[in-house]
Amino acid sequence: MELFYNKNAHNNEDEIKFDDFESKHILKSKRKKNGDIIHFTNGKGGLFKGEIKNLKPSVISSCQLVKNIPSAEKNITLAIGFIRPNRLDFLIEKITEIGINKIIIFASENSNYFTSNIDRWNRIMQQAIKQSLRYVLPEIETIKNFEMLIEQSSSFTGKFITDQSAEIGISSITNQIQDKKINNLIYIIGPEGGLTEYEISYAISKGFTEVNLGKYRLRTETAALVCGALLNTKIN
Repeated sequence: MELFYNKNAHNNEDEIKFDDFESKHILKSKRKKNGDIIHFTNGKGGLFKGEIKNLKPSVISSCQLVKNIPSAEKNITLAIGFIRPNRLDFLIEKITEIGINKIIIFASENSNYFTSNIDRWNRIMQQAIKQSLRYVLPEIETIKNFEMLIEQSSSFTGKFITDQSAEIGISSITNQIQDKKINNLIYIIGPEGGLTEYEISYAISKGFTEVNLGKYRLRTETAALVCGALLNTKIN
C-alpha cells in the first residue's frame, strides 16, 4: 500500500486538500491521476482513503476513515544529545521507522551543535511514517539544558541513561521492563564525547538507572538505534 500524509484528515469529508509538498509527491513521484484511490494518514492514528478529484494547483480528494489505531499503552521516549545535523536527520528518520513515540534532542556540556529545526524534522518524520506504514507521527522537542531535561523527566515510570562503565547491560533490563509493566519510559543517550560524570551523577540522583550498551563504544546514532529497536520490541 502506498501511504500519503495529510494532517487535516479527521472525519469523513467530501473534499480534503493536500499541501504543496504532498501534492508533488502524489503527482510527480507516484504519478496519480483523477479518479485514483489513495490512502493517507493524519499522523494521529487514523488511516483514510479517498478518490482524487482535482490535481492542480493542489491535490484534492474525498476523505473516508478506514480505521483508527488506538494510542499505544506503553510509550518510549528517546532523549538524544545533539550531533552533527546530517547524522541527526538520519537518526530521526530511522528511529521514527522503528516506532519511538517521542524524541527529545538536548544540549549538554559536550554538545558542539544546537539547532531547533522542528519543521525540517517533522517533514523527515512524515516521510518516515509513510515509508514504514505507521499512522502515528512521533512528538519531537528540543531542550537546551541537561538539568532541565532531568527535571522534566520526573513523571516517567522507567528512567535509564547510557553509561559505558555501568554494570547493567541493556539486554538484562529489557525483560525487567516487560515484567514490571512500565508504561512510560525515557532513555537518555549522550552526544559526541558522551555525558560528563556530573551529568550522569545528577541523573542518577533523580532516579535514573545507568545502562551500558555492550563492550564497544557506539556512536550516538548507533546507540539510539540499538536502544530503540530493543526497547520497542520488549515494551510493545
